[in-house]
Amino acid sequence: MKEAYRIVRPRLHPNFELPSRKELLKLKPGDSVKLMFKVGTDDVERMWILLTDTSTDDLWKGTIDNDATQELTARTLPVEFEVSFHPLDIIATY
Repeated sequence: MKEAYRIVRPRLHPNFELPSRKELLKLKPGDSVKLMFKVGTDDVERMWILLTDTSTDDLWKGTIDNDATQELTARTLPVEFEVSFHPLDIIATY
């Protein structure tokens, strides 16, 4: 059975630069973004997401685009697993 996961929204911090509103508005399906995930007792893990749907203002979709480094997170969030998230959950773009 897979563990539940949650997306960790980044906290505002002077040493942690988040994408600007302008950068977020340019994103489209096919672009890559990074989110932070927490699964069970694993540490928070930063993972790349390949965007698949940015058609609404507050719920985007994408698929996991890299292997997790922690065992439980890797089992719960395998490559190509679909996740839904708010654009403000994004911590980096590529």
